[in-house]
Amino acid sequence: MNASHAAIRTNLGRALRRMRHRGHLSLDEIEHCTRLEGVPISRSHLSRVETGQADIALSRFLSLMVVIGCPVAHASEELLPLVSGAEESQPRAIRSFSQLRRMNPGVAASQLRKTAFSGVKMHPSLLAIWGLTESALGRWKVAGRALTRCLPLTPSARSSACLAVACLGQNLGGLSRLLVTAIERERLELGTLLRGACLLSGGGNPELAARALSGLGLSRMLTGDGRGLALGLAAEAYRRSRQVKAAVSTAENAVAEVEARIVKADLLRIHARCLGTLRRPAAGLRLLDRARALAKGPKQPDLLASIHLEKEKLWILAGDRGAARSARRAAAALLRRSGADRNAPRALPLHGLLEAVAPPIIQ
Repeated sequence: MNASHAAIRTNLGRALRRMRHRGHLSLDEIEHCTRLEGVPISRSHLSRVETGQADIALSRFLSLMVVIGCPVAHASEELLPLVSGAEESQPRAIRSFSQLRRMNPGVAASQLRKTAFSGVKMHPSLLAIWGLTESALGRWKVAGRALTRCLPLTPSARSSACLAVACLGQNLGGLSRLLVTAIERERLELGTLLRGACLLSGGGNPELAARALSGLGLSRMLTGDGRGLALGLAAEAYRRSRQVKAAVSTAENAVAEVEARIVKADLLRIHARCLGTLRRPAAGLRLLDRARALAKGPKQPDLLASIHLEKEKLWILAGDRGAARSARRAAAALLRRSGADRNAPRALPLHGLLEAVAPPIIQ
């Protein structure tokens, strides 16, 4: 076996492990459930597949997807880029910028802008990385331009979803709704999630949004981070419809569902806001401290600014005007340094949404 085939096998094995973890299934549970499906996969064989030491037959792969609860069409969207883009065949710049955007988004965005404006034809994955990097800095307009350039080159539900979130960051709800309509034809659960975000962004009926999103969050249509985001948006909808206790409990469930640091930080912010509405600022501030620690790791200045602005409101509610001013100054400094767009919406977990819908190959 050559190095390229070995890399593809390793990448596919890691992707299958991520899908199994998202379904919260152990190797023993997979073995038991696939035996009931009639096409058993032994614990040891699946372990070797996930570590890139063995191949998996098509019949066993289909059985595995049924047990995990992942439709084959969705699995193909996640796995095919790994087959066509093993690490050895990817441009070196994609790997470098994918790492750099996590460590220093400001530098990554600056270098990618220079490349874009130099007239060089950029790889679609680089355009997507550029869009995600600009959004981390709160520059939603630039992010929207980058993702608009990326969409015709890699037309898919995930690429459209990234652009839809960027449009929400620019308060372009109408354009976002058009994109969501197209997404729903291909990925109903993803479209429903973004439809709820559009409804809340446009000031729609929060009770209607809460019912739809809580139903989506409790269904098996989404897993892991997607389910948590649906519940987080439902919590915000409950809060707006003045069902505060339902908002707090739903937000708590949302945080428990997710694993990704950025998604969890954004949902902790929603949970803290719900606690503030319930007049529990101290509990909300503790959650925001956790959110701040999570967001600092992957360098998300715009999300950090949103967390500080949420802190300002809770400190005011707690009666500490000095701490509120400090939080406000910290947020202003972050926004000034990153060059974030003015008046960008901060009510919804847009950073968490973007992280969850981004194509796996650039995450």
